[in-house]
Amino acid sequence: RAFRAPSFAELFSVNDPIVRGNPELQPERISTHELVLSWQARADTHAQLSLFRYEMRDIIRSEGLPSTRLNSGRQCGQGFELEARHTPVPQLQLSGHYAFQSTADDHSRQSAGYAPRHHLYGRIDWALDGGWTLGAQANRVAARDRAPGDVRPKVPNYTTVDVNLRSPQHPQWGRWSLSVRNLFDARVKEPSWYSPNSRLPVLIQNDLPQAGRVVMLQWQYSL
Repeated sequence: RAFRAPSFAELFSVNDPIVRGNPELQPERISTHELVLSWQARADTHAQLSLFRYEMRDIIRSEGLPSTRLNSGRQCGQGFELEARHTPVPQLQLSGHYAFQSTADDHSRQSAGYAPRHHLYGRIDWALDGGWTLGAQANRVAARDRAPGDVRPKVPNYTTVDVNLRSPQHPQWGRWSLSVRNLFDARVKEPSWYSPNSRLPVLIQNDLPQAGRVVMLQWQYSL
């Protein structure tokens, strides 16, 4: 069990013309149950299955015109995560996981939105000759619903690929690494906040764009 206490603005904001604070707010609360099954299939192979269910209550939301923050609504969700790790040879390790979740808003009986139903992740770590290391990972996020009442098109799915090349530690030249995030420059957006009872239900219409391709070169030297 856990809780999130209301922020100072959620409690005492009076100058915001859109959403007002409420000093009577109570903390949001969540109860979670989880069952984990772990299997060491072989010395080089490990798998794990996690089943979970959660329930949130006293969710802080904005209602009315002008909007006032209130404790209203409940949300529940359930799902599973399957992860595995395999080391075919000492220099190579493969790992990844797949997660599925389904959420529901108790008031509307619809999907609570925002979180992806499907999340797939894979990673490879390879120790090359001479002390060099190469790493790569792929991340797939899919099937994100909108919040109840939000009629905008669904948030697009996306897949990102990151790679990293690291040199060995050299006594004179130090160590350097080259990283490329979002290698294929995928268009990534995260859903923006929506409140059906607010004067401005959608403050950012076109969601929140994330970074495109990013190239970083890092050098480390110890005196």
